[in-house]
Amino acid sequence: MALCLGLAAAAPGACADGEDAGPGTIVVLPHLRSREDAVPVVELTARATEGLLGEQLARVALTATGIDDRFVGRAVFECDPGAGQVFVIARVSGFFPTAVGVGEELVARNPLDPTAVEAVADCVAGAVVEVSIDLGDDVRMAPPPVGRLMLDLDAEVGRDGPATLWDASGRFPSGDFDWNVRIVAEFRGRQPVFCERRGAAQTVEVRLVGLYAAPPTRPGAWGSDAPEGALAWWPPPAVVVPATCDLALGRVELAVVPAWRADDDAAGAVRLGSRRCRAGWTCGEAAGEGALEIACEDDEPEAPALLMDAVVLACDDGGDDVVIDPLAAGEVAADVTVSGEAGVIGSRRWVVPVVVPAERLGSRCRVSTRATVAPASVEPGGVAAGDIDEAVYPYLAVDVAAGAACADAHVEEGGAIDVRYLEPDPEATGSRRFGYTSR
Repeated sequence: MALCLGLAAAAPGACADGEDAGPGTIVVLPHLRSREDAVPVVELTARATEGLLGEQLARVALTATGIDDRFVGRAVFECDPGAGQVFVIARVSGFFPTAVGVGEELVARNPLDPTAVEAVADCVAGAVVEVSIDLGDDVRMAPPPVGRLMLDLDAEVGRDGPATLWDASGRFPSGDFDWNVRIVAEFRGRQPVFCERRGAAQTVEVRLVGLYAAPPTRPGAWGSDAPEGALAWWPPPAVVVPATCDLALGRVELAVVPAWRADDDAAGAVRLGSRRCRAGWTCGEAAGEGALEIACEDDEPEAPALLMDAVVLACDDGGDDVVIDPLAAGEVAADVTVSGEAGVIGSRRWVVPVVVPAERLGSRCRVSTRATVAPASVEPGGVAAGDIDEAVYPYLAVDVAAGAACADAHVEEGGAIDVRYLEPDPEATGSRRFGYTSR
């Protein structure tokens, strides 16, 4: 966004560290005069009249000059020399008792009605625009409208799992503190943001953008395409999370258990979070026979639990559906193996045979169910991700051809065995619970 951002005044055309801002930039020098014994934080927004610049945001902590109670700061924005004039809006968003960097957790004292001013500059090499705010004597204190949120975003991919890329955005009643941010994280992503403490309910939308073998060096801006090099995966849906903006530090927590493939995964294999699974439907030698098999392993001595709904055989001959109890009709086996690289590995395999009656072989039949894997300690039928029960959680959606038109199938995107997600709101995708648990 900004080519450089300084906390103190500098000569026009140069960044605070001495680096030239260069052509295609606009240097903003905000300064404020106030009798308050505090250092303000000024929020700056640049917007091109023709929309070629796009909206850019910077928050600058101003420092005292010691002259006439003035505070100054500096920000540099990218702009397109062909974009024409650029509007700059500055507003006071906080008063702090000492000069602090933006992002530090301090209680701010704020004016009741923050003043905002506008300035206009041409986007040419070395362009400088000054914005000046004079609060004078009209500084009235009120409960601070500005608070902070800590985004605590967890993608459960295991100890040696890939890096994650997130997009998060906040939407607030007045629109004063709407924000967008892209976060790169090795494991858990944490990011503090400003938020609004007044008004109605607030929400944060979070999307897991991609999984990478190593953190991308050029993650891009919020809302842009994912950088190249992402692993093959099943993107989970964006989730809207309620947010409680707190003066000290509120928190937004979200766990996502993604489904993905590593480079060494065989066709049909899938990783549901930290657990490696295989799922397939195999047609038998005899007419009408088939079997659904799901097998998962974990880097733990104890085999993971497998969860499944009732298996349903449905044909288009007008007859009743056949509902199969996968525990009563199936076979479950658990095993422990020792791998030189992974150590002790616990695995579990569940096979459910399905037979289409001979009198229905002339019709088109399908077998459907849902299944997933969870820690061995999971409650019967439930799913959990770490300490957060209501995670965005993957499951296998099975809808395979059986009977005379039986066709083998394995896990693939858009295939007869595909990955879908349970969302935190049970009303979004139906029940988060499964009918049967093998462990």
